[in-house]
Amino acid sequence: MFTKDITTDEITSIKDYEKLLVSRLGNDADYDIVWGNSYYHVLGVSWTMFDIKDWLDSLIYDQDYVVKIKLISKDSDGSYNVDQRINLATEFVINRYSNPVIISSFITSQLIEIYNMFNNHNQNIYILIEFTELIRLK
Repeated sequence: MFTKDITTDEITSIKDYEKLLVSRLGNDADYDIVWGNSYYHVLGVSWTMFDIKDWLDSLIYDQDYVVKIKLISKDSDGSYNVDQRINLATEFVINRYSNPVIISSFITSQLIEIYNMFNNHNQNIYILIEFTELIRLK
């Protein structure tokens, strides 16, 4: 399933995505949207917008994904500690054609909020992107 204009001018929330689907598929359309496979991508400590662009370029054509952004750290042995992850933002929807600048700005603004909340600029924080396929069933 692929939807145009997802997270291109602003972050597309789940509610906005649902409204977009209803307007494009019609209120009486016989369909269900289910979550498919989940995948993960880790952004390093010094990530840039180009890392987001590379990640988007690696996505499957004609596929929408719901995204969860979480903060994680590394254990003393160098492995990622995913058991103590912190949700960074509410879920939103993307696809291969989403705007990497919008996504980067969104993640950065959420990070600043977290840093200010805890008065901490820990340089050992990584960003875990969990992205799950959205599949249309008839």
